[in-house]
Amino acid sequence: MQDAANQVRSVLDYSIKQFRELNYVEKYGIQSVSTVVDISNPTRFKAVCAKIWGYNPTIKDFRGIDASNLVKSTDEWVEYYRHFLSDEYIDEIPESFFIGKDKNRIKQQMASLRDRLDETRRLAVEGGYTNQFGNPSFMNNWEIENCGEIWSAREAIFDGANLDDLMFKSKYLKDGRDNPFCDNCKMTFQGLYELVN
Repeated sequence: MQDAANQVRSVLDYSIKQFRELNYVEKYGIQSVSTVVDISNPTRFKAVCAKIWGYNPTIKDFRGIDASNLVKSTDEWVEYYRHFLSDEYIDEIPESFFIGKDKNRIKQQMASLRDRLDETRRLAVEGGYTNQFGNPSFMNNWEIENCGEIWSAREAIFDGANLDDLMFKSKYLKDGRDNPFCDNCKMTFQGLYELVN
């Protein structure tokens, strides 16, 4: 567990430095970066920034599509990235991507992630929580899927990790302050490991 904690801190610090050098705050309006490390294999880690309401260069499209030149409305970007969480999307990825990977296991783990997102959405509806866009969310300013934790978990799953084996930590890009789970992520990742210091 300590190896994973050390790795998540190291990857996060490196990612913050890298994304600052690339001016992601100014260029893309990205505010935070989330890192996950696979506790069962600390050499497996991912760092992805939060943002699905516009182009986010840290969310990988495994189909090989370069989205940087796409022009979409906010709603279209949200749907574009939400599609990346679906089985339909996984089926659109070239088979060559899956050489040495277990596509069925990836689908199972992504189904677990979607189930957690759906449960967060259900609890938000049940509690009467919506965001400023009228969608179920415990946070007023963003969608349930906006957070970098979701996207770093997705990438780790595509790299062979199990969702239940992930350790999370996030920080703000500008000043490096800790960015703890938001209320959506507290629900979505309940029972999983968040490194808080």
